[in-house]
Parts: sequence; C-alpha cells; structure tokens
Amino acid sequence: MFNKLAKTNCRPQQLKSTQFKQANIIFFGIYLLAFFMLLAAWLQSEVQFSVLFRDVFVAASVEPYYGLFSNIGIFLWSATAAILLFSGTVLFSVKQSHKYSKFLLSFGSFTLLLVIDDFFMLHEKIFPYYLKISEKMTFLAYGIIFIYLVLKFRDTILDNHFTIFAIAISFLFLSITVDQILPTDSFIFQKDDTYFFEDSLKLIGIISWCFYFIKISGEQVISLLKR
Repeated sequence: MFNKLAKTNCRPQQLKSTQFKQANIIFFGIYLLAFFMLLAAWLQSEVQFSVLFRDVFVAASVEPYYGLFSNIGIFLWSATAAILLFSGTVLFSVKQSHKYSKFLLSFGSFTLLLVIDDFFMLHEKIFPYYLKISEKMTFLAYGIIFIYLVLKFRDTILDNHFTIFAIAISFLFLSITVDQILPTDSFIFQKDDTYFFEDSLKLIGIISWCFYFIKISGEQVISLLKR
C-alpha cells in the first residue's frame, strides 16, 4: 500500500522534472540561435553593423509613421501566433490527445509563417529575387497549406464562431485578389488607391483572424482552468 502511494506521489514530481528539463532545452536553443545569429552578423562583411542593429526608421532616415498599418498588421500576426502556440502547448502538455491542441498548434505555426513572410517580405522580395520563386507560386504554396489545415480541422472550425473565420478569410482573399489583379496605375485607380484597397482589406482580415483565434484560445484555456 505504501509503495503504491509513493509511486503515485512520484509521478507529479517526475512530470514537473521532465517539463523543467524541456523548458531548459528550449531556452538553451533560443540562446544558441541568438549567439549564432550575432556571430554571423559579426563575421559577415557585406552589410554594416549599424544597418543590422539600428532601428529601421533611423537606418532608413524616414519618419516613424512610415509603414504604420503594415506594422500594426505584423503586431497582430505576431500576437496571434504567440497566443496560439502558447495555448496549444498548454493544452498538449495537459492532455496530448486534447481536441484543440493540434488545431491551435497547427494554425499557430501557419500564422508564424505568415508573420515571417510579411515581416521579411519573402513573397515580394526574397523568393522572387534570390530563389527565383514567383509570387504566385508562393501564394499557391500557402494556399495549399491553408486548404489542408481547413480540411483537417473542418469540424472544429465549423463548430466555433465560423462566421468570424469566414470574414477573416474573405478579406484576406480579397486583399490578395486586389494585389494580383488590380492595376497599380490606371485611368480609374491611382497607385495610392491600389495600396489603400489592398492593405485595408488585409488589415481587416488580420484583425478578424486575430480575434477568431484569440477567442478560441481563451475559451479553451479558461475551460481547462475550470476543471
């Protein structure tokens, strides 16, 4: 009897010890990545250190309001990705077979991909100029990933505030459509008009995406705490 009780009491301690070790490994990996990034910046000679380390507005000598709405969108992408990945990890650590853990982690990873693409201009600059991958091919790849996730988690999406999800996707799709189809300069639309329509639709889509996933993440974490 005593042995059984001892084993039962040891299990939570073993779990905490394992989680602590995993957290240490993650933190060590982050520090190691930062070290190699700084080392690479130090060893390279193509770009001045001031360009890499200074604030972009100072380095480019532009006003702080440049790219205001684009930066707001990146903040929202980043917040959504962080909340999704954190919530998904919490649910997964409690119960690996939790209905929403893989859903949150999958869309968190996809949102992180969109953040990286948006911030580093992957589909606009990096892929076309350095890897010779066209913008349309990048959108196609993202579309395939998105469709796969929607089909895989269709029941979860349909059961949870689907209207908000549909609004987010509609505005993001319209933004891409404007970017690909609407001419940047014509007798109807001026160049700034195209930017306004494209980025306004994109921002509304991002806000809806952010609201949808943060709402689901909050609901699941709160329900977990009530148990």
